[in-house]
Amino acid sequence: MAKSLWNKKRIRAELRSLNREKRQMSARYAKHAYGPLYRAACRRYGSWRRAIECTGISYGRIRAARPRPRWPTTAILSEIQRIRETTGVLNSSIIQLDYMNLYAAACARFGSWGKAVRAAGISYRQFIAKPWYGIKGRRKKQIITGRHSPQKDTAPLSIS
Repeated sequence: MAKSLWNKKRIRAELRSLNREKRQMSARYAKHAYGPLYRAACRRYGSWRRAIECTGISYGRIRAARPRPRWPTTAILSEIQRIRETTGVLNSSIIQLDYMNLYAAACARFGSWGKAVRAAGISYRQFIAKPWYGIKGRRKKQIITGRHSPQKDTAPLSIS
């Protein structure tokens, strides 16, 4: 049987190197970005956290140092206007699917998606009270964006 390339000494050296370079080291990020190192650390130390702590690095500092995207008010408003110009769709359900970070930032900054759209100078009324209530998933998105074929629709799209 071949000797493993990842021993505890090499794992600690790699972790110290990542820390010196100020690279992101959260477990979620490491699992994807540093796959072999992550798996070896979990195998040798029992968990990513224990491997970090055995290296002498505070795991709490690593979790707290996670970068979060920042959305200034002007960036939120200009992005809403850009989406309106390019897609014509500002329904909150569609925006939540396609622009989750923007949606979260707009709701946090303005209180709701509708208030953010109105702050961008766009009437939100045209994007609510549409006749597709009860339609879910991909079909709803196709109807809203205008990429559906009416012949295949089984349910009527009008409110009686």
